Amino acid sequence: MFGDDGEELDVYDVPVEEYTARIIGIIHRHNDLDGRKLISAPEEVSFGQNKILELVSIQEQYYESEIKLCN
Repeated sequence: MFGDDGEELDVYDVPVEEYTARIIGIIHRHNDLDGRKLISAPEEVSFGQNKILELVSIQEQYYESEIKLCN
């Protein structure tokens, strides 16, 4: 999948050697050329929108963005 800038889409994840994850949502940035960021989580873990906002707030504070969760 590619971002609005034509580059491969980035994903937020946790720093580990290796794990199997699923995409749980996407961040749409309204004021960034990259445009979108995927959000992943380990298969056995679930996060609500408020928790995701808390976890990505350090980086996302610089952008006008919204989070869409996958069903």
